[in-house]
Amino acid sequence: MTDDWFSAQLRLVCFVGAEGGVTSETCVHVFRASGRDEAFARALALGHDSHHETEYTNDAGEPVHWRFERVMTLDNLGTSDLEGREVHSRLEDLDPPVAHGTIFDPSSVTPGETGVAVVDQENP
Repeated sequence: MTDDWFSAQLRLVCFVGAEGGVTSETCVHVFRASGRDEAFARALALGHDSHHETEYTNDAGEPVHWRFERVMTLDNLGTSDLEGREVHSRLEDLDPPVAHGTIFDPSSVTPGETGVAVVDQENP
């Protein structure tokens, strides 16, 4: 039996000096697990790893501490190939609303990057 793919959306909070929590980060991880309980345990482990929970001193000399707050979502994606599979979606209200006749040209907008590190996997 093949483990299912899961996606977990994690939330981290950044504490800076005496200010307390000043910003948050939401990230999504994709991984395999044999069921929801194992997937939740895996998501918790990912949130507590050194990539997410870290401490350092910023350029102003203030202590910075990133802490894992919670697993926001945990979705079973099944066992199929993930090529092109949506793994995250978020609805946001638009203020002000966009007019009905608005024409969009997605090909003219250069996408940004989230800052997620590149991981190259060697083929066996």
